[in-house]
Amino acid sequence: MKHAIALILALVLSAMCFCAAAEAFTPITVDGSNYLTNIDNCIASIDQTTLDTDETFSFNRVVGQRTEERGYCTAPNGRGVDVVGGGVAQVATTLYLAVKYMDEMEVVEKRTYGSDFCEGYVPDGDDAVVTDFGQNADFRFTNHGDAVVIRLWRDAGSIYCSIANKE
Repeated sequence: MKHAIALILALVLSAMCFCAAAEAFTPITVDGSNYLTNIDNCIASIDQTTLDTDETFSFNRVVGQRTEERGYCTAPNGRGVDVVGGGVAQVATTLYLAVKYMDEMEVVEKRTYGSDFCEGYVPDGDDAVVTDFGQNADFRFTNHGDAVVIRLWRDAGSIYCSIANKE
């Protein structure tokens, strides 16, 4: 119920001041401050990113290396393995779920956890996007429509993404 109320509030606020072309959210299913720290660092890197017509978004380019020096912590990834930066794939997945059904967006690179996925923030591991800066596993998509702004945020229970035309 709490997730539904948070989503409704997010949608209402979005509709009032940010006409979204696409929206998505994923529930945070991992406990731990390190996981949330990684999510917050990742969100801060992406939130308010503008993507112009025919521009390609690269998750690894925008977020950068997930290192302790950059404030990332050890936390579980989508396979349940503790890694520095564990949790950022959930942000990538939330972004992917917003992009997935937008006709003007073309996913040009995406790797998923598939059957190795053991977290619960999406029902299908084929939607759980893997990003690994060191292994060059990127999530990239090209905007073939009007310029857009990507918004990302979280509350205590979910990560939210909204993509809207730039005004």
